[in-house]
Amino acid sequence: MKLNIRANKTLLYAIALSAFCIAVLSARLIYVGQKEYIFLCKNLFLAWMPYAIALLIKRTTEQTVYIKKLLYFILWLLFFPNSAYIITDIYHLDEYKSVPQWFDLLMLLSFSWAGLVWGFMSLQIVQQRFFEKRRVKANIIFIITVFFLTGVGIYLGRYERWNSWDVLFDVHYLYERSYEILQDTETLKYITGMAILYCGVLSFLYYQFFYLKQKAPADYADFRK
Repeated sequence: MKLNIRANKTLLYAIALSAFCIAVLSARLIYVGQKEYIFLCKNLFLAWMPYAIALLIKRTTEQTVYIKKLLYFILWLLFFPNSAYIITDIYHLDEYKSVPQWFDLLMLLSFSWAGLVWGFMSLQIVQQRFFEKRRVKANIIFIITVFFLTGVGIYLGRYERWNSWDVLFDVHYLYERSYEILQDTETLKYITGMAILYCGVLSFLYYQFFYLKQKAPADYADFRK
């Protein structure tokens, strides 16, 4: 019961944060009169997708066909990097000078955090569905693997301009380009370094967001004493 209450509060937080982001962007669009940063809406929508897929996974039961569970999981894994990809939109900070830079920075950080929150919520659902009865070590390995692959996905999205749909509709090109990347040692080093750093940052943020706050009420109670 407590878990459900906490999950509902987190969902309300994510919705409120997303609404705030859209409101800030809307105010900027109205003030500037141009469609600058409008792509943030699309990226935020893509950040919601892993959560929507995770809800489908949550509805599966022991009687659900295994292949269906596997397809849901693969689909979720393909879309999950979108929740963290929005961080890289900070790269556009110097492109527009219509408003003070601090405004755009705060807006981009807000969108980035919103995307991460949706992604973290989806990861928690998948983790509870498939690894709740597993040992702590298995959960840690799963989380680190997901975040490492997320780092790889962010590289492919930002620098190779791939998106989640390409896996379904442009398989031949992805195969050829993947082969080229695997033959390029320098590119592999770059991707690995980027993936490791993203994995580390996302792991600490995920731990802080879901695990430290579970201990917060007791800590605050002790502090008030």
